[in-house]
Amino acid sequence: MASDDKGFIIKRKNSAFFSSNKITCIFYKRKIIKVCKRHFACNGTVVEHSEYGEVIQFQGDQRDNISRFLREVKLARPEQIKIHGF
Repeated sequence: MASDDKGFIIKRKNSAFFSSNKITCIFYKRKIIKVCKRHFACNGTVVEHSEYGEVIQFQGDQRDNISRFLREVKLARPEQIKIHGF
């Protein structure tokens, strides 16, 4: 996310992932994974992405769920979230 450090990008290739420079601490990323795994009944991990750096990756198409979660816990406003692939 070189140009937009304030936003969140949610994509889906083989599995959904989201990236943000806003969440820098690995502890917070692990905490988000733990909550999302429980709520969405999917697996998740932090992986290194060539373009975005460290990203949170989930199994399956969790784009809508992740977007809703980020808004509900006040991590992002709707205009900060970009969902790719729709």
